[in-house]
Amino acid sequence: MKKKNIYLSIIIIILAFIVINFLGLVIGKPKVAKSERYLYKRLVHVNDSGGISTPVYCWREDFDKEVAAVGFESGLVADEWTTAGTNYSSSQVVYAGGAGGTITLTPDGTNDSSNNIIRTSTTWSIAKNPVLEGRFKVDDVSNCWAGIGLVDAAFVVQSSVSDDIVMIVLDNDSDSTEDHSLELWTAKNGTETVVDLGVDVTNDTFIKFKIDCADPNQPRVWIDDVEIASSLITGTLLSTATLYPFALIVDLATDAPVLTIDYIDGMQER
Repeated sequence: MKKKNIYLSIIIIILAFIVINFLGLVIGKPKVAKSERYLYKRLVHVNDSGGISTPVYCWREDFDKEVAAVGFESGLVADEWTTAGTNYSSSQVVYAGGAGGTITLTPDGTNDSSNNIIRTSTTWSIAKNPVLEGRFKVDDVSNCWAGIGLVDAAFVVQSSVSDDIVMIVLDNDSDSTEDHSLELWTAKNGTETVVDLGVDVTNDTFIKFKIDCADPNQPRVWIDDVEIASSLITGTLLSTATLYPFALIVDLATDAPVLTIDYIDGMQER
């Protein structure tokens, strides 16, 4: 009888161990939407045993370092960003407040005037599988070119982009037949590819974007948490490119459109 009790106790202990480990695997992992599981696993580099195998550098700019109306280039992060543009003045790029902080870029209202910001204090390497995410809007999308993403060098006009880029772009010109939809602009060694993402844009409405550069030959893009079909994305990236977070707005008429950026963040392998 004692021997049976010992065997029974051993069986109970083994079953309890199995149940505890199973619950740890199921409950311990963060719940991630099906469409995001791949991205989550790659970002935190979770290996098959559940451990983190590769350190990751994470960065976020929430534009909350100053109160509203403070000029960006005179704020606390001025040494991390460079601001410029055509007919640019410091009063055109300012903190705008709001939930979590925002920043606005407002060209001076003359044709082809522009504002841009670029952050060069940290290198973003395509070889390190970067992911960039952000949220932005334009108050009047009818006559402007607005883009946000990663570039290898700043530029002030949309007709002269840098040699290596990956950007989400709103491109609407009253002199063309452009519809009000988002595009993905990529450039590899100066060879540019522009594709329509098929996502309509409306005035003064925030757009959330995510760009995953893990595969230079097939970048992945999400707009408002919906992944764009890979068949639409035909541009490729230079695997050795060094890039920087960048945003630009160009007034293609005389409307002085306002680009508002809520946040920009990113991750890459160290």
